[in-house]
Amino acid sequence: MISTILIDDEPDALECLKWELENFKEEIHVAATFNTALEAISFLEKNTVDAVFLDVEMPEMSGFEFLEKFAKRNFAVIITTAYQDYALPAIKKQCLDFLQKPADSQAVKECIEKIKNFKNEHFLIDYFEDKLYKKNEKEGNKKIIINTDGKLMFLQPEEI
Repeated sequence: MISTILIDDEPDALECLKWELENFKEEIHVAATFNTALEAISFLEKNTVDAVFLDVEMPEMSGFEFLEKFAKRNFAVIITTAYQDYALPAIKKQCLDFLQKPADSQAVKECIEKIKNFKNEHFLIDYFEDKLYKKNEKEGNKKIIINTDGKLMFLQPEEI
């Protein structure tokens, strides 16, 4: 099950997206909705989710400013906006998908598939990092594992 939050300053847009996602309730669960990015940041400091559906234009903090608060993201980001001009900046910010408001069921379904793939890839990376780390510890090797672009690098502490 995919766990997600929705961030949008427009209550109607939040309700519309939540309603659309509820059509896929066997696959995705909306853990919370937020009208401000600051509330969402506070939530994410204490909770883990698989995906964040994020509006771009919000009063206190834009969606892109929100993303800057997370140097390393362990969740997929889906930009939700009425403006197509944000597609390229979304790609540059490594967002998983871009849904133009109002999103239709087919676009949401395709987005959910992308989130599933993202989640599976990150699960495998975490699993192998954990297994390789434990194997190194058992063998007495004190190597540091660094994940870069989906590749694992093993470095001796003195190499850093």
